[in-house]
Amino acid sequence: MKKVSFTLILAITILISSCSSCKKQDNPAPDNPYGLPNATQTGTGVFACRINGQNFISYYNIRNTKATLLAGDTIWVIGTQELSNIVYQSISFKLYPPINTMLYTVNNKTCFSDYDTDSTCNSLQTTFSISNDMSVQVTKYDKNIKTISGTFAGKFPINGCDTLKVTDGRFDFNYY
Repeated sequence: MKKVSFTLILAITILISSCSSCKKQDNPAPDNPYGLPNATQTGTGVFACRINGQNFISYYNIRNTKATLLAGDTIWVIGTQELSNIVYQSISFKLYPPINTMLYTVNNKTCFSDYDTDSTCNSLQTTFSISNDMSVQVTKYDKNIKTISGTFAGKFPINGCDTLKVTDGRFDFNYY
């Protein structure tokens, strides 16, 4: 009986100590104090930033949040946040080839950026704004596995409203 108990205890001890999935997995420390998802480079499907100090977080498949390969190797990155069932806002930018890990600024030759919403200034109306003050830093671009990641920041002027200040932007997508 002692031999069976000792063998059973030894087997359980070895199983528990060698089980990597049983060990606590530590989450990485946040890279910002605001509660945005961390900036990653693994194709996690996240698009997030702060707009005038408020978090804007969107994940893949939420109303066109994605990265898409367009004709001519242009990549369109879009993040959309639903504020209610009838109100949304989205930020997008197009990166024109050749695409590399580099800093893009809006100039309509290498990068184009826009903000779109169906609500602004407390009324339901469609608003579309093109930024002339936006930068996108591509931190990872892998054409073989179709992954693009980076950061972004800038401003969008909204007619009749305040300028939207975008800070702490990050995106990480597999594109199709």
